[in-house]
Amino acid sequence: MSKKKKEKDLEKKEQQEKDLEDIENLLDGIVNGEKSEESLEEFISGLNKQIKKKNNNNSIAYIFGLLVHKNIFIHFLITLVLNYALMFSLQGFFKLIDYDKFYIFVLAILLFTIVECIIKFLFIRFFLKIVLSTFGLFFLILQILYFELLYYFLPGFGFENQINLVVFVFLFALCRYVITRVAHRYIATLKKEWEQWN
Repeated sequence: MSKKKKEKDLEKKEQQEKDLEDIENLLDGIVNGEKSEESLEEFISGLNKQIKKKNNNNSIAYIFGLLVHKNIFIHFLITLVLNYALMFSLQGFFKLIDYDKFYIFVLAILLFTIVECIIKFLFIRFFLKIVLSTFGLFFLILQILYFELLYYFLPGFGFENQINLVVFVFLFALCRYVITRVAHRYIATLKKEWEQWN
């Protein structure tokens, strides 16, 4: 690789890191109440420029907790493991899902994760501004729809009533969001400590 190309790649990487740091700082200011609601509108409209940059949608979605990793394949694998762990735990505690056989429950989680990841990537790629404007609540409604559709595609899987469905999806989404945000904070702290040592 030529020296010019290396320098250009380095400059590009530094610019991306600076842009992401600016976004994180602005987001922290909005969350902490240091910025007004008008700043939030300016922030969302200002993302248009960032969204147009190649492969930057994943980085923005990662900052907002919509993705657990910027790489879509790693995101899928982590999400699959997390979904299995959370859904097994929630089912163990609350018994909200009805299923005939254990393998049907396992298959339902796999199908849910595949469909959710595909739809999420499409929305992040093409409609990120809409997703950010709704603060990701749009995905909560879609999750209810995914589980409703599983009832029709997987015989022997379902919920006793719609209340159980909504409660399960709400608990699942809340737990997963909290775990994701805590993991992001922890990883960011480790990254800063690592950079200080090097």
